[in-house]
Amino acid sequence: MNTADDRQSNGSADSSSSTWSTLSYSQKYARYRPQYPEDLFQQVLGQLPPERRRLLMDVGCGSGQALLPLAKHFRRSVGVDPSVPHLREAERLARATLFSEDAAEQPSADGQLHPHPVKLEVGRAGHPSIFDALRRAAPDGEKPDVIVVAEALHWFDVEAFGAQVRSLLKPGGVLAVWAYHADTVAPAPCGAVFQRYLTLFHDRGHWPLKPDEDLETAYARFAAKLPFAVES
Repeated sequence: MNTADDRQSNGSADSSSSTWSTLSYSQKYARYRPQYPEDLFQQVLGQLPPERRRLLMDVGCGSGQALLPLAKHFRRSVGVDPSVPHLREAERLARATLFSEDAAEQPSADGQLHPHPVKLEVGRAGHPSIFDALRRAAPDGEKPDVIVVAEALHWFDVEAFGAQVRSLLKPGGVLAVWAYHADTVAPAPCGAVFQRYLTLFHDRGHWPLKPDEDLETAYARFAAKLPFAVES
């Protein structure tokens, strides 16, 4: 992983002053965060033929819940997040699943043998650091075929990020954005408790939901700010 120690003093891609900055929190986050279904990943992959699965970029990758399962389908991948502890936990998990930078060659989606390097970089959506992260991960100048944002768009300056995607993404590429549904994370009757938790989180300034707004409505509002046609 490309550490951020030499970048924390000048730039401001790292979120070192929050709960997200502790390694113990990141380990719990990775352990207890709900996993995404394989059907979701297949839906994303189905948007492009295998020969177009060269470079994946996960923005707001956290500890790799979407990045690592998808990485095995791409020749190389980069995960970007402002939290160094999250990235360090993603690095540990990447090594455990054999999709790290020093991974052995394994069959790819096109049936050929390719390494599946996963690079992890500090950067923030809507901030110039995201371009720096991509340059470090792909110094040959290749652009992503797919950019994913898994349960992270609510943290972004959506308009600024949408403008960046136009420059970041390869022509004909895919931007895939998704979020949990409250009933998926906490089935009824726990879903009502989960929704109250989100409302409390919002009231304390940690979550950009409007009062009494559910996740689906909020994400539709966020997606409407992106300068692209949205398919659900």
